[in-house]
Amino acid sequence: MYQKALAIEREFGHEEGVANIYGNLGVLYQKQGKLEHAYEMHQKALTINKSLCFKEGMAYQYCNLGILYQMRGDLVRAEEMYQKSLYLLTELKSPMAEKVLTLLSDLRSNKS
Repeated sequence: MYQKALAIEREFGHEEGVANIYGNLGVLYQKQGKLEHAYEMHQKALTINKSLCFKEGMAYQYCNLGILYQMRGDLVRAEEMYQKSLYLLTELKSPMAEKVLTLLSDLRSNKS
């Protein structure tokens, strides 16, 4: 279904929708344990969101990438991604900043 939705969004030139679907595919792949595919989808979503200057979308993808890096055991990169996400979400005054702050705090606790 995501592939069909992706084709429709592309057909109509809805880049924000394409980025959103890539992000959703990334989450789906992550839940299936296909971390390389998840990483690829989140990177595609991030690239599109950057090109659109869509900060909220960028923040979500940074967070998703942080989760992936943490799952892989790369805690330094995970922290970096969480920091980028938190910065953007705080700038946007998004309530999601609290969730990322919790992820970051948990990560730092586990690093010690």
